[in-house]
Amino acid sequence: MGAIAGAVRFDGESIPSELLEGMNRALRYRAPDGQASWEAAGIGLAHAHHWTTPEEVGEQQPIASRDNRFHLTADARIDNREELIHELAAAGVDVTDTSTDARLILAAFEHWGEACVPRLLGDFAFAVWDGVQRQLFLARDVMGLRQLYYTRHGGMFLFATTLQALLVALPTRPPLNRPLIEEFLRDYYRRWVRETVYQEIERLPPAHQLTVSTQGSQERLYYVLGSAPRPNCVSDSDWGDSFRAVLREAVRCRLRSRTPVGVVTGGGLDSSAIACVAHEVAGEDPSLPEVQLHAAYHQDPPADERRHFDTVARHCNRCPAFRIPADDAWALKEYGTDDGFPLDEPELYPLRSHTLSMLRSASAQGAQVVLFGEGANQVLGHAIYYNPAALLGVPLRDVASELPHFLRANQNRLGRILFHAFVRPLLPDALVERLRPLRLGSAEWPTWVVRSKDAAVPARPLPAEFTNPPGLTRSAHLAHQALRGSFDIARLAALDVTCAYAGVEWRLPFMDRRVVEFLLAVPPRMRSWQGEDRRILRESMRETLPDSVRLRRDKASMAGLIRRGLQEKARGRIEELLKDSRSAQLGYVKPVPLRHAFDAYWAGKKTRDYRILIAVAIEAWLRSLPEHDIIESRS
Repeated sequence: MGAIAGAVRFDGESIPSELLEGMNRALRYRAPDGQASWEAAGIGLAHAHHWTTPEEVGEQQPIASRDNRFHLTADARIDNREELIHELAAAGVDVTDTSTDARLILAAFEHWGEACVPRLLGDFAFAVWDGVQRQLFLARDVMGLRQLYYTRHGGMFLFATTLQALLVALPTRPPLNRPLIEEFLRDYYRRWVRETVYQEIERLPPAHQLTVSTQGSQERLYYVLGSAPRPNCVSDSDWGDSFRAVLREAVRCRLRSRTPVGVVTGGGLDSSAIACVAHEVAGEDPSLPEVQLHAAYHQDPPADERRHFDTVARHCNRCPAFRIPADDAWALKEYGTDDGFPLDEPELYPLRSHTLSMLRSASAQGAQVVLFGEGANQVLGHAIYYNPAALLGVPLRDVASELPHFLRANQNRLGRILFHAFVRPLLPDALVERLRPLRLGSAEWPTWVVRSKDAAVPARPLPAEFTNPPGLTRSAHLAHQALRGSFDIARLAALDVTCAYAGVEWRLPFMDRRVVEFLLAVPPRMRSWQGEDRRILRESMRETLPDSVRLRRDKASMAGLIRRGLQEKARGRIEELLKDSRSAQLGYVKPVPLRHAFDAYWAGKKTRDYRILIAVAIEAWLRSLPEHDIIESRS
């Protein structure tokens, strides 16, 4: 783990040493084990060390190939190490079981070239400099769990895993990206997959690679989800047994750690499954580290998961369990740049304090690695009955029995279900995108958001295979849409910052590429069936997860903590943010309607909490920027 940064010039000029030093300083909060850099003519690479796996202890990146042609800096964890080592060793490449993940990536790049990237399983963002071809190669993992940003300025190409590392390398802060910010205020995240809050800084999307040379740059999608061979399963028991094996392997890989491994679980089905599988796998292999359970509990009944967590803790009797009282983790308790939080972009989740309470608990107990259940809802189809389009994926013979469950979830709105299931799939995506502004009309546009002509600026398109891979069943297509949902991609970027700030590496077994590919292949009856959601997980966990958790249908709600923050604890802070609003000065919001929206909320009138939360997030982020350094976008 760690962070990376670098700069390249193709005009023969050297990279200023102070520029690389500044980028490294911006990465310091991600570098508990030190930092290093490497420079040569026209190239500089930097690395922030966080040694979380046994193999990488003492490694000093950037690293070089034996002939000194290639230099690599990588923020990476590789999960198919055994397979790679076997293939490379069979080809005569000098790698062993003790090779670091970075060394394996470099060896794979030397052997297969750019074609190595689809072979890598795990979470990664890395850069390779080819000193002979004078070419830089960048790649980001398929699920996008590691971040990678880049920009160009003054004849230089700059890249980093954090925005701040790029901002310190630029002489002035780039203009703000008004179309993205306006869409964010409408709770719309399409642009976040590729763009950032700054006009001139881009993200490399998940599953993409980028080659930069004197001839320019070329970006390419290197892997399309849904392209793996179909599992050899026939019966429901086949599917359940095979999924259990795939999930166990995903968890086992993520237990490779030099410290104890924490599991963040409140007692919900998904995170509890990860906890119980980790307990099971670690109990079978004494070489694996201790597994700990960490849960934040609340007195608010809808959020109180103690009963379920205690059930899981009793089952996982070899795992130390830590219960963190979190009634004071209300929304906005830690917000903006509180305690030096690296607020590179506006906050996407108001309960940072809640997440940090568990991460800090894990860190205090010596765990530098934490497992989450994130991603399960998307690939397992937790809310599939709420999506009318899913009805089209139901076999015709089962439509009559499944329709009542769709009707119940959609408040008996049969017309809406029939339209989204049978009419919407026939409409071209280009037409739907063109009609979107009509759908986002006055009813969908908050009264306090300014509509500018910048909103019409088109977003740079993504490859069709990234958003809509060919050959997927209807059920798999909907799961893929959830995985590639722009909000979830943006939220993962925010969670990455929070975990790094807490000093831990986050790992998501449900976002393992093998797990995702397997779940894209399952038949509809193994997702949600006869009113039961996430059926394949429930069936595969029969011998692993206590039934009271395995069969539960309810989920914890943090709405009370959000209301408590907005209505009580953070009200004074919000009032302060509303005064002399920078958002208003820059023309993003209308101050009077926004104030009326908050007054209505505080008076107890029903409103959409997340909309006014977004306004607070934008204002807090703008207040974190030097006022003289803010450059507005210009059409």
